[in-house]
Amino acid sequence: MTQSFLLTNLCSKVRIKTADKHVIQAFSAFYSHPAMINEDAWHLIRSGTLPILVDNDTITIMKGLSCEWGFDATTDAILTLKLTCLEEEGEAREVLLKEKLEYAKRTKAEMDHFFDRAKVEELTAAMDAISCSEPADSDLLENGPTLERIPEEIE
Repeated sequence: MTQSFLLTNLCSKVRIKTADKHVIQAFSAFYSHPAMINEDAWHLIRSGTLPILVDNDTITIMKGLSCEWGFDATTDAILTLKLTCLEEEGEAREVLLKEKLEYAKRTKAEMDHFFDRAKVEELTAAMDAISCSEPADSDLLENGPTLERIPEEIE
């Protein structure tokens, strides 16, 4: 008998645009914005040809389980992740799932202790209000770096 459970993507509205103009979705069962944790805690994984940034804590929950992404029917947004335990032995399956649950509870408790909920909601609202647009060419010329001659000798 297989057992499955569903994780909800707290970063379903997050898109990261790389320097080479690729847009990557983020998935986290714990964090509502990528800035809530160190950038080194995010890892690029591939599901078929789809690149997805996933945080360390969610990856820990995913390890050893079969993963199936759930998408919004009208957009490309990843909304859920269905995790299925394929462990055949009942006792081994229960131990594995209990470990995953305990890890999730511990992570959530650490987050509640570390993050001030009001500040997180304020940060998330502020980040949602930011609109990113391409800078106009005039902005680049006026505010961009200028070329200067590098002296042959430093005084």
